[in-house]
Amino acid sequence: MTIRRSAGDWSERLDRIVRGLTVPSLLARDSPRIATLTERMEFYKVPGISFAVVDDYRLESAYAAGVIEVGRTDAVTARTLFQVGSLGKPVVALAALRLVEAGAIDIDADVNTVLTSWKIPRNGAWQPRVTLRHVLTHTSGLTVPLYPGYPRGEALPTVLQVLDGETPARTPAVRVNSIPGTQYRYSSGAYVVLQQLLMDVAGQSFAELMQELVLGPLGMQDSTFEQPLPESRWRGAATGHRNGGQPVQGGWFVYPEAAQGGLWTTPSDLARFVLELQKARAGHPGRLLSGKTASAMLSPSIDNHVGLGIFQEGDASRPRFSHLGGNEGFSSRLTAFRDMGVGAVVITNWHYGFLVDEVFAAIAREYEWPGYLPQQPRTVKLDAAILERYVGEYRLRPDMSLRISRAGDVLELEASGQLPIEFHAESETQFRAGAVNAVIVFRAVAGRPIELVVEQADRRLSATRVE
Repeated sequence: MTIRRSAGDWSERLDRIVRGLTVPSLLARDSPRIATLTERMEFYKVPGISFAVVDDYRLESAYAAGVIEVGRTDAVTARTLFQVGSLGKPVVALAALRLVEAGAIDIDADVNTVLTSWKIPRNGAWQPRVTLRHVLTHTSGLTVPLYPGYPRGEALPTVLQVLDGETPARTPAVRVNSIPGTQYRYSSGAYVVLQQLLMDVAGQSFAELMQELVLGPLGMQDSTFEQPLPESRWRGAATGHRNGGQPVQGGWFVYPEAAQGGLWTTPSDLARFVLELQKARAGHPGRLLSGKTASAMLSPSIDNHVGLGIFQEGDASRPRFSHLGGNEGFSSRLTAFRDMGVGAVVITNWHYGFLVDEVFAAIAREYEWPGYLPQQPRTVKLDAAILERYVGEYRLRPDMSLRISRAGDVLELEASGQLPIEFHAESETQFRAGAVNAVIVFRAVAGRPIELVVEQADRRLSATRVE
């Protein structure tokens, strides 16, 4: 699949990206305001940012702006190291799948058969059976969704102490408390189990193994899973910041649970990882994974949104793979099209992801990524007879009714105590308001509407027709 790209070289495209961020509108009907990257960094108090773009199965280029720490003059460069939190998970998944292809691990076997230093414990008389596939798809039933990290200088637990929740670990023990394979539930604790499994299988440290299986072969020379970060790399590392541009205590936290959030890297190095997956999936020779395994990694396996270690999004004709990352004082995101050789990685040394999302939107607009940006809803004109079917009163709760009336070609919704709001038809059963971010959908039985569903602020409210 090919896409139409904007004209111009990287410098021209970059200029349009950094000058073309859009300020989100409070109302979907309003046109967003255009702003520069510098303006948005100042607004959010983001000290530094770095991003890289993949286009036509190659690393297009990279960009960096700002400083590594508030109050210092050291500039962020394309080789400045950032913590990327959970963006390391798919990198670890690639290492695990390499061992699967080498025959060292069976993806569908009980992980307790290869774990030697620690075992997933019994729950009374029941022994949970967790597989590597469960771990990679977040269906293991294992606990601990996130790890907060440790300020530099504090005592650090071993991986075994983390798994059993023993002092000085600051998190509960990793245990199975739901049936493996039955449902998606995000688990960073499962990746700590994977960290111990990989060390047991390979008989070497986790950081050394990741260097051998992934970082080294892909030329990710500015990346490491070493925790704590070696002193020799401190000068090239960004300081994390909280809201208001306040530096994190000690500059950054330490994550002995390295497989779930311990990767230090750059956007360019992660772009190399993205390209490896895309090229392996496309059948390019000499890749770290076979085309079959890469395809399995980048295909939905449960709930239609998670593959083997990385999330899936977009529609079936333009699938994307993506992952978010966030450690104390850092925020990051990776998104790429599975079958088109395009994508990007954006990282900031600020705790929240608002600016990351805005930069992604600017990149997507410049490179005309298909289906990535939200489309403006289109209205349709319905016959008066169809609109009249919906007229009536709908009871949301005992003290709140919604009255629907027709005003020409639109419906009006009047909530108790409120003035009427116009809703324009998007289909025969769905209508959208311009005055508020709300959609109403009618459900009918035997051609007669009996229910009105209001969708607003990520919530669905159901109102029953009053006869």
